[in-house]
Amino acid sequence: MNDEYQRGGLIKLFLSLKFISWLVLLSITARAEWQTIPSGRWKPANVPTGNSQGFHRLLPEVTGVRFTNVLSDEVAGQNQIRLNGSGVALGDVDGDGKVDIYLCRLEGPNALYRNLGQWKFEEVTEPAGVACNYQFSTGATFADVDGDGDLDLLVNSIGGGTRLFLNNGTGKFTEDTNSGLIRRFGAMSMALADIDGDGDLDLYVANYRVSTIRSTGLALLNTAGVRSIRPEDREQLEMTAEGRILERGEPDILYLNNGHGKFAAQSWTEGRFLDEEGLVLSVAPYDWGLSVAFRDINQDGFPDLYVCNDFHTPDRLWLNDGKGSFRAIARTALRNTSTFSMGIDFADINRDRWDDFIVLDMLSSSHRRRMMQNNGKEPQESSWGLSTNRPQFDRNVLQLNRGDGTYAETAYYAGVWATGWAWAPVFLDVDLDGFEDLLVTTGNQFDTQDMDAEARILAQGPWPKERLAKKLLQFPPLASRNVAFKNLGDGRFSDTSAAWNWNTDGVSQGVALADLDNDGDLDVVVNRLNDAVGLFRNEATAGRISVTLKGVGNNTQGIGARIRLVAGDFVQEQEMMAGGRYLSSDASMRVFATRSPPMNIEVRWPNGRWTEVISVSSNRVYELNENASVVQTQKPREPQSAKPESPIFVDASDRLRDRHVTPYFNELERQPLLSRHLAQEGPSVSWVDFDGDGWDDLLLGGALGGSLTVYSNKKGSEFKLLPMPAGELGLRDLGTVLGGGTRGQKAQIWASASSYRDHSAQGPRLVGGNADATMTMRIHQVDPSSTSTLAMADMDGDGVLDLFAGGRVIPGRYPEPASSHLYHRVGQQWVVSEPHEVIFKEIGLVTSAVWTDLNADGWPDLVLACEWGPLKVLMNQQGRLKDQTEAWGLTNHTGLWMAVASADFDGDGRMDLVAANTGLNTEYQASAEHPLRLYYGNLGGDGRLLTVESEWDEERGLEVPRRDLNALAAAWPELRERYTSHQAFGEASMKDLLAPVSGVVRVVEAKTLLSLVLLNRGDHFEAKPLPTEAQLAPAFGLTTGDFDGDGFSDIFVAQNF
Repeated sequence: MNDEYQRGGLIKLFLSLKFISWLVLLSITARAEWQTIPSGRWKPANVPTGNSQGFHRLLPEVTGVRFTNVLSDEVAGQNQIRLNGSGVALGDVDGDGKVDIYLCRLEGPNALYRNLGQWKFEEVTEPAGVACNYQFSTGATFADVDGDGDLDLLVNSIGGGTRLFLNNGTGKFTEDTNSGLIRRFGAMSMALADIDGDGDLDLYVANYRVSTIRSTGLALLNTAGVRSIRPEDREQLEMTAEGRILERGEPDILYLNNGHGKFAAQSWTEGRFLDEEGLVLSVAPYDWGLSVAFRDINQDGFPDLYVCNDFHTPDRLWLNDGKGSFRAIARTALRNTSTFSMGIDFADINRDRWDDFIVLDMLSSSHRRRMMQNNGKEPQESSWGLSTNRPQFDRNVLQLNRGDGTYAETAYYAGVWATGWAWAPVFLDVDLDGFEDLLVTTGNQFDTQDMDAEARILAQGPWPKERLAKKLLQFPPLASRNVAFKNLGDGRFSDTSAAWNWNTDGVSQGVALADLDNDGDLDVVVNRLNDAVGLFRNEATAGRISVTLKGVGNNTQGIGARIRLVAGDFVQEQEMMAGGRYLSSDASMRVFATRSPPMNIEVRWPNGRWTEVISVSSNRVYELNENASVVQTQKPREPQSAKPESPIFVDASDRLRDRHVTPYFNELERQPLLSRHLAQEGPSVSWVDFDGDGWDDLLLGGALGGSLTVYSNKKGSEFKLLPMPAGELGLRDLGTVLGGGTRGQKAQIWASASSYRDHSAQGPRLVGGNADATMTMRIHQVDPSSTSTLAMADMDGDGVLDLFAGGRVIPGRYPEPASSHLYHRVGQQWVVSEPHEVIFKEIGLVTSAVWTDLNADGWPDLVLACEWGPLKVLMNQQGRLKDQTEAWGLTNHTGLWMAVASADFDGDGRMDLVAANTGLNTEYQASAEHPLRLYYGNLGGDGRLLTVESEWDEERGLEVPRRDLNALAAAWPELRERYTSHQAFGEASMKDLLAPVSGVVRVVEAKTLLSLVLLNRGDHFEAKPLPTEAQLAPAFGLTTGDFDGDGFSDIFVAQNF
């Protein structure tokens, strides 16, 4: 035993001497390369020649990194939280100028690999003292927490909380057991930043849970048949009003650093955290924390905080007040988040100098997989009409920073809404074109969302506690390919996974970036579950400029500094970070694509100082020193507004104080599978001098149970609610409102009452009258079409206005075409225009109408916006309307048109059109080759009209049903007999689905979802899309006018759901 002990000691001594000799040799070599400049130093990057981009994976036999993060099925079944995997931390721990690799493991010790150069590594875990045996390690981060100039190590684990290992400067670590870090909780990811401006790095740890009832089972009290949670479990569980049991997560922990690597946990309820209203939290958030990142999102100089939370617990975005306290961002600033938020990353993806961010979820990009996928989301309470509602969606979200403190969610538009069971996003300029691309790691050891497997498990009956560990094993594996997207520079991305060799199959989780071969670009390390670690060499050959920082004081790596590469008007900007990745941490280097010279580097240090390096050169690594910076005499930059300095409009809503409420109406009871909520299209708005005082008043249509609302305009200073008169205008359920008359005289008002919701015996009707009820009128329609839009013009040249009433929908029969009507005024009566009944019979789902003289012949023509069809052009031939849609070239422009307006936009004297559509930022996609389609008919054979939406499956080149089997079979039970599994249904095409239907199946389609301007070219229209902003949300209303007084007609677009 003594001989063995001595031999072991000699081996350890030899390894240590070898380790130090490499350090000395390589340190001398590194120093010889550097060239000194006033602001620091630089060295050339060893850039390969050629014209390449993407990655090359180096195998363990080549690199010597023989590491696998092992998690056996049995151990995973004992605690499903272990499936969250483990991460990787990258950094130069021994100061030799090469980045080393630290990998976390679930079953077994972690591993530290020393970089020997030329893609060779050796394991130095034991001499370094960082094995962390006997724990399920999750996240790790290298950071200099004690300010002595070397990288210390923080390691998280399930049940073991957070551990700190201090570096002695040579890559040897000693655990600090008195660091103040808490050694319990299910600690996952972490991030560091100087949150309070005292010069050191503070720490935030995202906690998940140590165990889950999915693995341990659930014990409840049962008192007289009433279930309740045991007292000892009430901190971990809650029961909803419906009796559902929700597991709570664990509170995260924010630690303040005293400057010497000693940490103090901060209270959630003593003023460090404030809610949206600025009130101190009364209880800590019990969230399921997975990821956390610091980033100065509003550019005020202080690190803000985003936390990704799993399941029903919402994500948190906290804004730093500059003193280390955080306030929740306004409810209306961020309108929706992911449900199962895994990882987050930030980048200025559109080069507007504001950081955007992506959060990953688990929705599959494969149609077949989506048809088998149960999102497992707890039902959310209905929140109709709540403007502060922030729903969670089970998909990725891409939040585009508007620069005014609010975000536009654009994942659908960008093409990154679904990437499968995804863990970590990484924004990295792979091809060095100046725009950050996106890498995503994916996969899971078990596909616990597989609905077929879930059904098989339920069929086996109750699972006793002793068998719960086996339950997980009933789910199939979910090995999936990683995904890469190229940034196209316009807010959109294209899949380049195969082209960039970023399509490795398996379960990839933690990921981190570093320049492992000193060529000035960032390579990638991926910790893969039950598979060899992935080392991916960046093959880019384009020019690059790399930046590292030397900070003063205890923040020695300049964490939180903002770095810009300025080349004329093209500005790339990144932030130095520590941690902030899913369970992982990058090395402290930022890389920029080179542009045409001159190029300058600007650094805004966390303390407000600035460094500027003029005329930098391509293919260099710059190390910039804060000591060479200048003191910034200006105040830190405040959040800037993306709005014009002199806004065209000023919010005057406080003068009105009106709040429209749409009562919830379950349309699905009447027509199952309805693809949209037709009862929630909102109230109409009209301006007219209702009371004859010479000022236009505001008229608002009502909803179910609501009546017409009139606000009298008191010379623009205030609005007074007027009592409604008796007569027809005092009726309830009035929808579209149209006013007319002579200014200074009491106006005549016309309104539609659709009876869409209640199907009243009166049926759809038009009513009219004036302010003193001296004239009232009612028109009953003879068909069941609910009236939507109204439009008036003297279409027959008799000097009296005629009235068009558009048919929106036949209640319960959507999308069958509705009928519209034209009425002539005869004395005090409205008479239907019989000659036009043929043209308006079943003309379509009319949403909007405008009279405009398209051919300048003095006769107003009629243009209709129709859902599931083209814009209809009805030319006026001296009082007779004729359908000229095809002649004007609009037949193939089918869309989900919701509004149309007219003006001369190009100043050529001809009236043009603008048309509102669904846009490009929803789950619906359409093209001329692959239109969006809606099939309808008596599909179930029971007389009810059912609808089935389709989508195009690019993977298989087939038209397929968009909704899954559960949704369709709820209204079409026969499908359960035809498709006995979700997998079988996922294979079905629309042709397969509809083939057995005996009745007539009809279809409507939309070939474009763009909102368009249609320029009048005399006998046809030239279509041009509205700007991107108008395509990021469905548009429902349009109005035109010269709002800025420059002589040109502008467009106001009313958007959003």
